[in-house]
Amino acid sequence: MQNVFFLGLVSFFTDISTEMVYPLIPLYLVPGYLVFSLCYFGFAFAGNQLLMISAFVLFGIYAAMITGGERAFVAEISPKELCV
Repeated sequence: MQNVFFLGLVSFFTDISTEMVYPLIPLYLVPGYLVFSLCYFGFAFAGNQLLMISAFVLFGIYAAMITGGERAFVAEISPKELCV
């Protein structure tokens, strides 16, 4: 019975935190897109191996910053009949 209580408590706080964070998703995406532009600028003008590796590291940071928030934002604004 105690497990059910704590599971409900965790669910409650998860719902509250989701509602608090959701309005901030667009603000979270903008820095990620700035990192994306720096990354592709680095790919275009990389003259040596160190700059190319740095651009790939930036690309990994971009992917980590954007992927989850982007999917959540698109899922929220999509029509409900498209969501399965």
